[in-house]
Amino acid sequence: MNKKHAFIGLVVVCLLVCALVWAWQAREEKKVSQVPLQAGLEESFRDLKVEIAKRFAQAADLLNKDAPKTLQPGIVLKRVDVGEGPSMTYHYVLENGAAALDTEPVVERTCSVPEMRDYMQYGVFYTYVYEDGQGKEIMSLTVDEAACEAHEREKAKKDVNGTGQAGSQASGQ
Repeated sequence: MNKKHAFIGLVVVCLLVCALVWAWQAREEKKVSQVPLQAGLEESFRDLKVEIAKRFAQAADLLNKDAPKTLQPGIVLKRVDVGEGPSMTYHYVLENGAAALDTEPVVERTCSVPEMRDYMQYGVFYTYVYEDGQGKEIMSLTVDEAACEAHEREKAKKDVNGTGQAGSQASGQ
């Protein structure tokens, strides 16, 4: 019986060694390189920006299908472009020789749309370009998170002063 027990013991030891080797190899194959967490965040941020750019492209396609479109008397949406960053650029034509536009409502509207504001957290910005009927740029305005924060501070200051209105000063370009 000793030889039989020794043989069984040897087989068990061999099986254990094989199992350990197999487990070790499986562990080595699954090992993840020690990449700093920051690099992983940067990759996730890049992926997020790619996803935002895709959504912006879809939105631009929808808006451009209806363009040119009169949004209000004297203001026509000509086209929408998706840019780096990602960003959205809205091109408008001011009809009837309109030489200027109050930027306050544009900033207010952009900053008050939750989806637009959410995207701004990731560096997204919105540019509004206004042209005359001949295609000459009259003005442009860029609204980003900093512009919204400045707008909110200005609005709060006006409210504290009792005017109840925000001024027509916009931050942006």
